[in-house]
Amino acid sequence: MLGRHIEFKVLENRMQQMWAQKGIINIIDLGQEFFLVTFTSEEGQEFALMEGSWSWMIYDHYLTVRDWRDNFCLARDAIEELAIWVRIYGLPIEYYDNSVLSYIVDQIGKTVKVDKNTLTRAKIKYVRLCIQVNLMKLLLAMLSIKGHHYKDTVTCLIKT
Repeated sequence: MLGRHIEFKVLENRMQQMWAQKGIINIIDLGQEFFLVTFTSEEGQEFALMEGSWSWMIYDHYLTVRDWRDNFCLARDAIEELAIWVRIYGLPIEYYDNSVLSYIVDQIGKTVKVDKNTLTRAKIKYVRLCIQVNLMKLLLAMLSIKGHHYKDTVTCLIKT
């Protein structure tokens, strides 16, 4: 959990509401706001991991989801990566192209999702990309594409 503490029972009930329709889940409190969730179906696990783009909102707080790592240890396994939504305002419509979007993502992190409106060019007010970023590195403050600088046009949001 990112943000304030949420009581285990409240969190468990909310997770059940979000994910149980895809099978049965079991939740174990590991301490320090880490939880182990097991699923009876691969479909349920995939839904939890990908549908929320690695993070879910629970009562205005972020629940970050990731695959289990062997030898997980609370003392050393801090959250180093996070999926965030990035909005880039003011890009010309010809930049709404897979090669340009890949170039942008490569400067910031790894692609998790591209917003449907961005892909279809249904709305061109901004490009919206969900990107996995490394929290141990500085986030990009300015973007340069073909000699044009996009400063103060990049907005990062954690799961909107």
